Amino acid sequence: MPLALLGLALSYTSDAAACGCFTPPDPSVPIVQAGELITAFGGHPSLKIGPMLETHQHDVNEILKEAHDHEKVGLDEYHKLLGLVTGHNVLLEEYARDQISAEEMHLADIRKMMRKPGSIK
Repeated sequence: MPLALLGLALSYTSDAAACGCFTPPDPSVPIVQAGELITAFGGHPSLKIGPMLETHQHDVNEILKEAHDHEKVGLDEYHKLLGLVTGHNVLLEEYARDQISAEEMHLADIRKMMRKPGSIK
């Protein structure tokens, strides 16, 4: 009887996993990291979404400009966080530094995409 229950559990688990029902959050995703830090300090993450930047321009260069502006805002916020936590909490300092590094790479990638063909600036 226990083997039959185990088989039932295994088939249920694989069916559930196939639909993504029991897929754990990916700890490498920045929003998951932020949520983990919030709960580690006793908070509860908000499910609200911030304002979306939309200029209603659909030209590729305009879309890249919007993306650049959005990333710049994020970078500025992570710099503020780093300023607040430096010398107070190493965990939050490292989180802020990691996010600053990621945002700076995103900005560099966007700037590369915005270059005119043949330009190196």
